[in-house]
Amino acid sequence: VTITPDNRIRLYDTSSGSMLSELNESSHLAITYTAIAWSKRSSAKRKRGDDTNCGLLALGTDKGHIVIWDLALGRVVTKLSGHSSSITSLTFGSTEETLFSGASSDKTISQWDTSTGKKASEINVGKRGTSWLEVSPNGTNLLVSSTSMRLYDLSSNEKLSKFGKYTKHVRQATFSNDGQFIFSIAPDRISAVYKLEEGKEAKPVYNFALPTLP
Repeated sequence: VTITPDNRIRLYDTSSGSMLSELNESSHLAITYTAIAWSKRSSAKRKRGDDTNCGLLALGTDKGHIVIWDLALGRVVTKLSGHSSSITSLTFGSTEETLFSGASSDKTISQWDTSTGKKASEINVGKRGTSWLEVSPNGTNLLVSSTSMRLYDLSSNEKLSKFGKYTKHVRQATFSNDGQFIFSIAPDRISAVYKLEEGKEAKPVYNFALPTLP
């Protein structure tokens, strides 16, 4: 899935390279999408002859709004409002019914119930805002990135650990498939891999010096 400069959504089949569909809101020329997340799981039934990979697509905007598309239906099914600044990151939880959102200058992470469109809870993450969110592979923890990274327990919303120190906001961070490592990229030439150990602060185990800025 790609977003065009005029905020049209294009869904491609990677095996053939062909475009399956193009979607857009009626106001697509007046908005700017700033974040994207794809659930790739859906309980909705496919339309007959529809070969698209069903799921929910969440798009954040520069106005702090979130629009959720059902790709099986090809239409917007939910619109969420609750942030006061540009959405910087979105990530689904262990199921498509849970969505997490963070904004550039908001002090809280919002947890949404996509089936009702209501906010389920908030996590206070401090004044630095959020640049990247990622849910652990087992769905129990949330990684929140800004100029450092913090790991939260989603059952209690309590912070488990804080690690990493960057001069600028982390651009992207992701878990290894087994959830034991975190790979982070910041807007400099050094990228780090951290190892998670229960009850301990995550420690860097590798540092990669990139030849150019990421």
